[in-house]
Amino acid sequence: MANVVIIGAGIVGCALAARLAENGVKVTLIDQAEVVAGASGANLSLVLWSDAEPGVSLTMTRRAWDELPAEVADLEARTGLDLEFRRIHTLSLVLEGMDPRAALAGGAHLTEAGFQTELIDPAAVHALEPAVDLGGVQAAVYQEQAAINPFYFTLAWADRARVAGASIVTGRRVTGFRMDGERIVGLETAGSGEPVGGDLYVLAAGAWTRALALTAGIDLPEYHIIGEACVTEALPPLLHGLVGEAGDNRVPFELELAARGGDGSDLRLAEFAAIQTMSGNLVVGQVSHGGPGSGPDGRQGNRPAVRPGALRDLATGLVQRLPAARSASVIRAWAKPVPFTPDHQPIIGRVASRPNLFIASGLKSALIITPLLSKLIVEAVIDGDLGSLRPFSPGRFPQGGFEELRPGG
Repeated sequence: MANVVIIGAGIVGCALAARLAENGVKVTLIDQAEVVAGASGANLSLVLWSDAEPGVSLTMTRRAWDELPAEVADLEARTGLDLEFRRIHTLSLVLEGMDPRAALAGGAHLTEAGFQTELIDPAAVHALEPAVDLGGVQAAVYQEQAAINPFYFTLAWADRARVAGASIVTGRRVTGFRMDGERIVGLETAGSGEPVGGDLYVLAAGAWTRALALTAGIDLPEYHIIGEACVTEALPPLLHGLVGEAGDNRVPFELELAARGGDGSDLRLAEFAAIQTMSGNLVVGQVSHGGPGSGPDGRQGNRPAVRPGALRDLATGLVQRLPAARSASVIRAWAKPVPFTPDHQPIIGRVASRPNLFIASGLKSALIITPLLSKLIVEAVIDGDLGSLRPFSPGRFPQGGFEELRPGG
């Protein structure tokens, strides 16, 4: 594969650009904004294994978790950046009226995979997080996970890609694909005369993937929520890990949104979680809501704004659980679209109707899985065979008329 064009300079696109360029492939990485301008930087910095789905996804997450420290050390040595990688505990507070055993049972597959997860009482929670108000808390699910600076992590991959010879083009919005029969022969971009040409086009545009795929005649069953969160000024140490409230509303929320074809501007879900960065800032999330069906605000390029009342809801949750942060100033907030699929698995691979379009989108917890997944995707691109990634192929959605493109197809 002589010339690959990657759309989307988030962590997936940057890692793919680096690994492809290091394998001698000519790479152009293009983004409508800047590197790490989307959901790759708009998160709580968590390296999560706890939301891995049973099966292949969990197996890969276990491998990714084991390999991640070496991957981080390698990136830091190559770039000179401190990625602020650290092991942390996460506490999901089980409130009165919930069944603690049910909260723990939902992670039985994680325990079987060797991940530490256990139920602890309020006294143990207080010993770990003495600043947290435990009113109405009867227990917590304790897990040992990790955190990393998502901006530095993605920028390190981008730097590695540049060093390997990849061209990174920012501030250029892709509006569609130029077709010649079933094949893509170029990217159409806003305000540009000549299309961006390549042999293979990798669509790694996060929440914009579906809207862009539609311009090539492909209706991917990938949707998005819009997550709202905020960051406070730097504060003295208050939290030692992540503290959030347990709940089971996320999956029904996303399934309802998918059942509507992604059109759910009236849907809203408020959850609480907070973590303190190594610089002392509290990151607090999140309020989620749906959006228009095809892409953020209906078309690629438009970005949602923080809704009125979201900051109030975030602040209320923070002060209730962390009273010492009552006087903290909020220094920034975001509303970013985050993709998901109905089965909560990524979409990776090509479809027969567009043989030189490769989809790499819909990842859950991209910070943990991307270093491994990018290696496997590069192998699939070069070898022409998805191999162990086949369960994530677009071909698993027969209702969309997809058919996996096999080698030689």
